[in-house]
Amino acid sequence: MQRRIASLMAGCLLVALSVSNARALDTITVAGEAKAVAGEIVGVSKTDITIKAGLKKEERKVAANAVLEIRFDKQPAGLNLARNDEAAGRFTAALEKYNAALADDPSEFLKAELEFLIARTNAQMAMADTTKLAGAVKLLSGFLTSNANSFRYYPALAQLGDVYLAQSNFAEAQATFAKLEQAPWTDYKMAAGTSKARLLLKQDKVAEARTAFEAVTAMQATTEAEKTRRFDAVLGKAICLQREGQHEQAVKDLAEVSSKAPANETRLQAEAYVRQGDSYRQIEGHTKDAILAYLHVDVLFAKEAALHAESLFWLSKLWTSVGHPDRASTAAAKLESTYPNSEWTSKLTAG
Repeated sequence: MQRRIASLMAGCLLVALSVSNARALDTITVAGEAKAVAGEIVGVSKTDITIKAGLKKEERKVAANAVLEIRFDKQPAGLNLARNDEAAGRFTAALEKYNAALADDPSEFLKAELEFLIARTNAQMAMADTTKLAGAVKLLSGFLTSNANSFRYYPALAQLGDVYLAQSNFAEAQATFAKLEQAPWTDYKMAAGTSKARLLLKQDKVAEARTAFEAVTAMQATTEAEKTRRFDAVLGKAICLQREGQHEQAVKDLAEVSSKAPANETRLQAEAYVRQGDSYRQIEGHTKDAILAYLHVDVLFAKEAALHAESLFWLSKLWTSVGHPDRASTAAAKLESTYPNSEWTSKLTAG
């Protein structure tokens, strides 16, 4: 009997140790793979993560552009909640948790990840609050300087270029997108091409921008990421069509984006609906269609702060024209209270 009890206890101990060891792993969710890769991360570079995976601890390199999610061994319990907050647009709450985790003496790899997440979240906040743009530049530039070999290097470059573009700092945006174009993957080269086209568009070089967008749409898109980047370029081309007064064709292209692009690409979806609203405003008899397009953003994609602010501005202008001044007032109040430092709030108060 005593031997049986001892045997059972030994078995339970082995199970407990196995469970403990199974949990003490870094895990990487990889695009196109049903099962996460679990093991010990032993190295990172701009282009990949090296992880000792499986029972044999065999080294495997995971391409940086294929990383959908990464969870570190012994990461703070609140980190997943912080990521959820960021994904839902609750940026202040996310930053509180990220900063708390950073202050908790994280490992080398986790520290770099937290610094990236903090910089990225601040950049997203800055898109709807111009007073935060300079701070976002400082954080992203600091991350790139301190973590030049991070697998987050190219995503940080893309974010920094967008912030420079929002500042109308065309020279720095151009230089940053040129660096982004050096990434070894097609989806990032497509993203860089689209970003450079948006830079041309912001400088009112519409014909050049359209040519640049069309060059991206002509690239072969095989992976889901590449197909999404192609939709980015289709959207950009549609904006060029709008600037040229071709609103009916623009609406068709934008409808393709909103119907075929992945639903979880919320920034892309939100902008597609905002731009549909912009074109419908210019087509006689389509005011209600414009309102419906902007409402999509207010109801479904409010987490995309900059685009949400823009949609609220136009709703505050359009509701009155269809007999609902009360809804116009509600939209205006929501814009002012939610995004007090947005350029769209400034336009609203300026009349």
